[in-house]
Amino acid sequence: MYVFNDAQQWELGACSPDQIALTCHATAVSHAGGRLVLDAGSKVLGADKAPWASGSGRLLDHPQARIVLLSEHHAVADLGGEALPPLGSSVRVVPNHACNTVNLVDEFTVLSGGRLVGRWDVAARGMNA
Repeated sequence: MYVFNDAQQWELGACSPDQIALTCHATAVSHAGGRLVLDAGSKVLGADKAPWASGSGRLLDHPQARIVLLSEHHAVADLGGEALPPLGSSVRVVPNHACNTVNLVDEFTVLSGGRLVGRWDVAARGMNA
């Protein structure tokens, strides 16, 4: 977790948003009841939520936003009155617990300055015993 940071560390003040190196890119698929519905859920973000956490994840580019509902395939974010990103746009979701997200994927896409610079296989994927 310490190499990536996550939403829990951000909320605790142990890191700032510019120190977060792991995000999940999700697409805005709906605006429902003034909230943003994303096409990423617990199957990529993980379902961990500490009792003190204010949400099930955060949006890196919208610091006031919180993931308030989470299903397997979708997340619902409350942006706290901020304008909702347009449908079809991509947002960067910071998972609550980076360890779970690493364990849930086969590969990372590595970006630098918004450009693809590599892909990393998760060598330990599926090795839980």
